[in-house]
Amino acid sequence: MKNFSLSKMHVSLRILFFSLLMSIFYSEVKGQLISEPNPNFRIDINQGCSPYKITITDLVTDKNDSVFYFFRNTLDPTNCSQDYQVNFKPCINGKAFGVKNQNTVEVDYINASGQPEEFILIQVNKNAPEGEQVSFLEFVTTIPSIPPQITALACGDNTVSMIFDFEADFYDYYEIEFGDGTGMRTIEKNQPNQVEHKYINGGSFDILVKGRLDVGNDDNCNMTIVNVNTIEEAPEPRITSLEAITSNSIHLTYEPLNSTFGYSLEIDFGDGFEQAAALDPIEDNTEFTFSDNQIDNENSFYEVRIRAADNCNSRSATSPIVSSVAFNHFLSYITETFNTALSWRTSTSDFSDLKLFIEDTERGTFLRANGDSISVALNSCFDLSDSYLLRQSNGALSKSLSVSPTIIQPIELPSLNAPTAEFTSTGIIVNWQESNFPSQSYEILRKKGVNDYLSLGKPTNTEWNDSQIPPSASSACYVVRYMDECGNTSLLSNEVCLPLVGSLKLPNAFSPNGDNVNDFFRPLDGVFQNFQMTIYNRWGEVVFETFSSEEGWNGQTKDGQAKLGTYLYRISYTDEDNIRISNSGTFALIR
Repeated sequence: MKNFSLSKMHVSLRILFFSLLMSIFYSEVKGQLISEPNPNFRIDINQGCSPYKITITDLVTDKNDSVFYFFRNTLDPTNCSQDYQVNFKPCINGKAFGVKNQNTVEVDYINASGQPEEFILIQVNKNAPEGEQVSFLEFVTTIPSIPPQITALACGDNTVSMIFDFEADFYDYYEIEFGDGTGMRTIEKNQPNQVEHKYINGGSFDILVKGRLDVGNDDNCNMTIVNVNTIEEAPEPRITSLEAITSNSIHLTYEPLNSTFGYSLEIDFGDGFEQAAALDPIEDNTEFTFSDNQIDNENSFYEVRIRAADNCNSRSATSPIVSSVAFNHFLSYITETFNTALSWRTSTSDFSDLKLFIEDTERGTFLRANGDSISVALNSCFDLSDSYLLRQSNGALSKSLSVSPTIIQPIELPSLNAPTAEFTSTGIIVNWQESNFPSQSYEILRKKGVNDYLSLGKPTNTEWNDSQIPPSASSACYVVRYMDECGNTSLLSNEVCLPLVGSLKLPNAFSPNGDNVNDFFRPLDGVFQNFQMTIYNRWGEVVFETFSSEEGWNGQTKDGQAKLGTYLYRISYTDEDNIRISNSGTFALIR
């Protein structure tokens, strides 16, 4: 009995030991599945350019519809839950598919975000020892397929320079085919982003650049094809015109710029040429305006040129030099013409002449490159308008600043000579000379005080009849002035004066015989206000009467010719003090 008992106890101990061992083993296996899932599948690649396929090889031998995958999961279960293997559902947001009697399956990955995307491929086994749980997971990265961003610059000597924008895509390196059969060339992103290639012969070439990955599927990585036309030398630019448009601005026109090259405007301000501005071949294709406070188009000239350079600055060419024209213009004095003073400066290089234009009409030519206060006579005030100088400079037209003559003080045209005046039966006739300038009108004025004048009118001809003489005036004094077509006014002329009252002068005899000598009896001179003259014969009979000092007696009466003999006159008029003056006397009629 004792031995049996011991043997039975021994067996029980062995069973207990085996059970404990199995329990420990199972606990270890369970711990391994929670921390490190068994690799129950494998994939051929885990990175590629979108779109690309991965092949999943399933390693579960007895599937029985127990294995399925989440292939576009963006949540990382290892960061989502400590027990994600058995509690994985909160960590799942990808699409699922099952595997039935398949050892391999293909899955498409597409990137639409424009940025690299990372997905977690998760395998779930329904028949795990602890029930449905995650058996294994892999990380898959999709790279967006973006065309490489490249600038291809044609340089001199048939060289092309390729500039890469490494920040524009997510490739690791690029493969380049230059289109001339010289083979493939690669550029890594840890290298400089500029590559040069020299073609043996010039021409037009398509350059293919494809993005590549160090690891993964890069079959669908995008490519860029750029066309380049090689060049030997930079073309010579050509300026067609240079114009000073303000005191410190110039405007250039030139032959169209080639967008293959870089261009700059260079100006010599006196110490050699320096770059003044960059020219954009697109925006500034045929013209450009440049302003700078160093420019003084009234007093200094400048030489300008355009430089063309290839994009590698290995070849360059400059245009022929074009000189500006400095120009100013003053009205110096006025005589019979408007006398102006012109001053100018320009380069003597390639100089032939300068042409003066007034209101776009050519008015003169100068054969020297520099002039100081050169006098030019202008006949009309309209000539005191915009004027400029024009020259040829290495095939280009160079135009100065367009300016009107500087007028320091208001224009006063020179006076006319003193007018002439004479008595007539209707008043005083005043005449004057024509002005030397085209006149819009004249103005006739009569003196009415010491230094004061009354405007009588503004005729367009050169004669005026003054019939409104004040009765109290002792004399009539006249001046005249004129206005030109621009409204400028002349100085007053000197005066002409006629006495209106004074001693009455009469002939003591007259002979009305038709010989036009002393045929009338009347006052010899003077203008008399409120004039009246009466002629009597020896018997006191009135033979003639008039109220005009200009109208004399011709020796006729109502009965015919008056008889020879002595006659009596009686004359009265009003003086400057409005006092009535009377005179009488005798005279003889003879034939």
